[in-house]
Amino acid sequence: MCAFPLPATPYKISEWRTAKVKPDYHISVDSMFYSVPYEYINQDVDVKLTDDMVVVYFKHMWLTSHKRLYGRFGQPSTLPEHMPDNHKLYVEHTPEVAIEW
Repeated sequence: MCAFPLPATPYKISEWRTAKVKPDYHISVDSMFYSVPYEYINQDVDVKLTDDMVVVYFKHMWLTSHKRLYGRFGQPSTLPEHMPDNHKLYVEHTPEVAIEW
């Protein structure tokens, strides 16, 4: 008989894939797009997939995690910290900001 209790959370089955970071700093997984830091454009990354998460690694180093997307194909999950500065300025420049300026 084993004296160790079972873990509090159930084991999550995962699948591993590789993906290339596109020039828009996203990877494609099952026709959904997930951002990674822009410094990794054109690099191959390892992707760990579970039912609810997409976790991206580069040379065994964790880069980012995203909640897994389902539904309509082509949905993006983009984190602002992954964008180069000029993209952040574009996204942050809303009509409201322009009017306030």
